[in-house]
Amino acid sequence: MGAAAMSNNRKHGERRPVQPDKVVQDLLSFFLASFKKSNWRERLHTLEQIDAQISHDFGGKELCRCISRMFTFEILQRLDTDLVTCSDQAFIFLNSQDERHRQAGRAWFILNQVPCALLDDDSVMHIAPGADHRMAARHSVHIASLVAANDSYTAAQLVDISATGAKVAIDTPPPAGTEIILDIPFLGRVAGMVVWVATSFIGVFFLSNQMPRAVG
Repeated sequence: MGAAAMSNNRKHGERRPVQPDKVVQDLLSFFLASFKKSNWRERLHTLEQIDAQISHDFGGKELCRCISRMFTFEILQRLDTDLVTCSDQAFIFLNSQDERHRQAGRAWFILNQVPCALLDDDSVMHIAPGADHRMAARHSVHIASLVAANDSYTAAQLVDISATGAKVAIDTPPPAGTEIILDIPFLGRVAGMVVWVATSFIGVFFLSNQMPRAVG
């Protein structure tokens, strides 16, 4: 059943304060089954239709944004998805209320060098002296990850990322030249090499030709 059909089924009468949780539950009861049977392109199209209907029914930009993000999060939870694998899925992740989803969606676009207007304003503009100006633009992220090196795992935080590498905060950094695996939530395991170490940060050069790429 489409978004317009759901809207037409609502009872007419005195307008009551909108309860986002109730709206989200109503949306789930209408659409969850179809989402489970759809591919990511179809899911994105349906979400766009639902957003348009929410805007028509409730007005208020912030309220509609809240409902949209809550619904997207609940859908993703129920789809039990593990990895972001395409741009349509990444775009849906960008609209979730869960910061982990949004960061993973942003990182997917960056790693795969797929244009996305939502990334235009957050590039890390500073360039270290002597750095290669031909390197891919870096973008700030905040993604809790794991670094695997020398048969051990260490908790880490991705600070910024590009299609070719990343800056990673880590309490016990492995030495330069160490090959590592970055285990990134919703994106998978990415092979890299430590190219510089500074106190509790490391610079990682990705060894994969296309990101993200499963290893091992």
